[in-house]
Amino acid sequence: MFIGLQCATFQRMNPVPFATLKFVDILKIFGVPENQAEAHANAMSEVWGTATRELATKDDIRDLKREFAALD
Repeated sequence: MFIGLQCATFQRMNPVPFATLKFVDILKIFGVPENQAEAHANAMSEVWGTATRELATKDDIRDLKREFAALD
């Protein structure tokens, strides 16, 4: 069963979303059966989310700069 974009289920929006539908479409173009393509996409989405979930966003960096500036 295709789960879709899982990044929306994270507590905080993933700063670098993984396009699962596009990934499935590309795999299918290259001959991967749909059920396998969906399984690969779900696995990659999980890995991608785990790898990028803790990346700092521009807003995070801006907030840190403000906090550091307030220390002076």
